[in-house]
Amino acid sequence: MMISALVAAGLLQLAWTAFASRGTEVPLDSVCAGWDRQASFGIALLVPHTTAIDEARLDDALYQLRRARKNCRAGWLEAARQDYGALQAAYPFPNRPEGAEQERASR
Repeated sequence: MMISALVAAGLLQLAWTAFASRGTEVPLDSVCAGWDRQASFGIALLVPHTTAIDEARLDDALYQLRRARKNCRAGWLEAARQDYGALQAAYPFPNRPEGAEQERASR
C-alpha cells in the first residue's frame, strides 16, 4: 500500500514538472538572433495581405520560422542558417542603415 502511494506521488510530481516546464523556452542563440530579426521583419510585411494565397504564404512562412527557431534552440546552427536564408530570400526586408536605427532609438 505504501509503495503504491509513493509511486503515485512520484508520477504526479513527474506530470506536474512536465506540465509546468511546457511554457519555458530556451532563448535564441546570439548567432540566430540577427537572422531571426531580419526574417521576422520580412514575414511581417505579409500580414496586411488578406487573400487566400497570401494567407497560405503567411502560414508557410510562419511554419518555416518556427522550424528555424527550433533548429537554432536545438543547436543545429547549419540547419537554422539554411532555414533563415530561405526565409530571407523568399520574404526580403530592405535593410536600414545601422545609424538610422540607432538615431531613432535615441529620440
